[in-house]
Amino acid sequence: MASVKRFSTFSASKELPYDLEDAMVFWINKVNLKMREITEKEVKLKQQPLESPAHQKPGLEHAVMHCMLEPVDFARVVQYKVRYRREHLSARQSPYFPLLEDLMRDGSDGAALLAVVHYYCPEQMKLDDICLKEVPSMADSLYNIRLLREFSNEHLNKCFYLTLEDMLYAPLVLKPN
Repeated sequence: MASVKRFSTFSASKELPYDLEDAMVFWINKVNLKMREITEKEVKLKQQPLESPAHQKPGLEHAVMHCMLEPVDFARVVQYKVRYRREHLSARQSPYFPLLEDLMRDGSDGAALLAVVHYYCPEQMKLDDICLKEVPSMADSLYNIRLLREFSNEHLNKCFYLTLEDMLYAPLVLKPN
């Protein structure tokens, strides 16, 4: 609860968790809601300059024409071209930050846990590396679980003892784990 108070508000009378699992779900959900908020703000900031004609960047054609009229600085042209492509590629689907109702069932694809890891360790876990789809495929879930395991092995002293199958299928006997 103290962790959530640092970045979010909540109603203690309505949202106070009643056990450890509920507290974990509460914390994970609050982090994922905060990630949604941050991502939405970033998207709005990126769209504002694009909507204003004064802030629009010239197209690639303009850059080529400009280079034809002035001495050619190839490094600048290549850098512009790479940046131009990257901006168009980044117009992909926004990440979906899942909210959990049941820790075992809803956390089994690793997406919500990885979003929490990214929130606290953005340099070690890049948001672009996480598969955050509304309906992840089996391959997406396996990818996320492997990513979670790699993070654990690198930064948490190899404390991730569950197998891929344990995470995916989350049998009730593993609930304490």
